Amino acid sequence: MYDYRTAWKAGDNTQILQHLSPDIVLFQAGKKSTPIVGKEAVEAFWFPKADISYPIIGYKIAHEDIGGSNKIAYYQGVSKLTWYTLENGIAKDTTLSVSEFTNILRNEDGEWKIYRIMFNLKDPNYSR
Repeated sequence: MYDYRTAWKAGDNTQILQHLSPDIVLFQAGKKSTPIVGKEAVEAFWFPKADISYPIIGYKIAHEDIGGSNKIAYYQGVSKLTWYTLENGIAKDTTLSVSEFTNILRNEDGEWKIYRIMFNLKDPNYSR
């Protein structure tokens, strides 16, 4: 998962997407939306085509837990993600997002890919 986190910190959308299974499903606990299904749909959700971007300036994971077998594994913890909005070259609105997450990974032809992502947004002052 280190390369995945490094890609997020670097703002490397291509590398982030390479860590996802083609049939990924993204679940957002507490949201009244349906799950986001498929790599293209997750890409459109995370990286919409616009003159606005969201550079990450901080990404920390706490309470990590990893387990599984040679075919399927899980990775879970609490993430703290800080970013700002960059619109037409102007930086504004720094945001801190805290969430509990569980990622399910699947071994696809010798390469681990994120198969399911589930997260639950918390208050920014949340600590576990």
